[in-house]
Amino acid sequence: MQVITPDDARFVTDQTVLEPLVLVVTLLLGALTIVLRRRHAVIPFLFLSFFLPVAQRVAIAEVDFTMLRLLLLFGWVRLLLRGEFRGVRWGAIDYALFAWVAIASVVYVIGPRGGVDAAIFRAGQSYDVIGLYVVLRCWLRDVEGLRTTIAASCVFVILLASVMSIEFWTARNFFSVFGGVEPYTYIRDGRLRCQAGFSHPILAGSAGAALAPLCLWLVVSGTRHRALGVVGFLCCAAIVVFSSSSGPLLGWVAGMGACGLWFLRQHIRLIRWGVAGFALALHLVANRPIWYWIGSMNVIGASTSFHRVRLINASIANFSEWALLGTVSTAHWGYGLFDVTNQYILEGVRGGLVSVIAFLVLLGLTFHFVGIALRLLRQNKGIPGGQRSTMLLAWALGAMLFVHTVNFIGVAYFGKMQVFLVLTVAMVAGLRDACARAVSEAKPGTAGTPRPDRVRALLRPTGPAVDASLSLGATRG
Repeated sequence: MQVITPDDARFVTDQTVLEPLVLVVTLLLGALTIVLRRRHAVIPFLFLSFFLPVAQRVAIAEVDFTMLRLLLLFGWVRLLLRGEFRGVRWGAIDYALFAWVAIASVVYVIGPRGGVDAAIFRAGQSYDVIGLYVVLRCWLRDVEGLRTTIAASCVFVILLASVMSIEFWTARNFFSVFGGVEPYTYIRDGRLRCQAGFSHPILAGSAGAALAPLCLWLVVSGTRHRALGVVGFLCCAAIVVFSSSSGPLLGWVAGMGACGLWFLRQHIRLIRWGVAGFALALHLVANRPIWYWIGSMNVIGASTSFHRVRLINASIANFSEWALLGTVSTAHWGYGLFDVTNQYILEGVRGGLVSVIAFLVLLGLTFHFVGIALRLLRQNKGIPGGQRSTMLLAWALGAMLFVHTVNFIGVAYFGKMQVFLVLTVAMVAGLRDACARAVSEAKPGTAGTPRPDRVRALLRPTGPAVDASLSLGATRG
């Protein structure tokens, strides 16, 4: 086992990069994972995702054990010791995530990238996503647990913004001592692009944009964490600004717009179809395809937004190359197009069209489950935590997911950001289950409680798995 220094640890693989302090912190987080109450068990994972450097790993037989993978071992030990698998109601959204990971992995291994190295890589990726999702799914199954997770995320957002503010003023990233990030903050067009311990400034900004709706929920939900939510919301905006990236800024704007649609929730179906129809009409009558609008969204100087346009054009022109089993490289598509900065296209490049469809099904079902939770809440008064507050939480989770879908146009998630995507899906599934449990346990005949046949209809996703558009709720209000 070869150990290399942090100065040489610029996204290396198959080699051990491990600082004693990071190992001690990881083991401490693992111990906390086992002994904390269930609703607090997710906090060590949040801390790791915000602050521990992604480059730290232990390599054994060409298999990289990152700190997340080591911490997941503690999470699974807890699940087995405490039997926390019991009581989890696995449903369509869970099977959609498992299917997406399985399909992407199989196609990647049997495709042109196939081989032993490909199998090892996809095994590690599958362990990260499914392993994390299962532990979060077993822990986040009630409103109180979701509230605790959001409050903890808000605290860590404040700490992250503080660290990034120091980086912004000093142009030095002290996370570089652990490897994986540069010691000097990258400057583009005279703007510092801070990233803290994230692998790229866009990923750091995307995290801030995605968590803003949850911080805003703390402000408007009437809980005792209102002041924390205000500070956290402002820090999310600061993180986006410190990253100096157009994608996270547009994602933040999209998230705030989605939150604002709460006041028009009675007309959300009309709005959704109206926007989709307008976009289609504009695409048909305009001189250029609608995605060329992305190239004009240079909200921050020297943005590479037109690179995204060229990437979409190239993926369409080379559809036959990647549609079946993906492709080895996109470097020959055009200058600089080896950098696939689009999650949807990356799914196709790695796993073919079937992987893209599986990914869209997962996103569509997650939005659909937000809609199910909202319908259950409207028809039942006995939801723990308050009906209006919990409806606002469902809407905030839908807004958070919407931010992810917008971010995917300009960046492909990897490293720490995968944790935030998995967390979003797990929180939506947990909230839906909490609402369904409250309805099923309510006494028959209670005012506001739907009939049993209506409850079963609400809990059973029907119709196409993927919405005609990625909406906030698949609901009329």
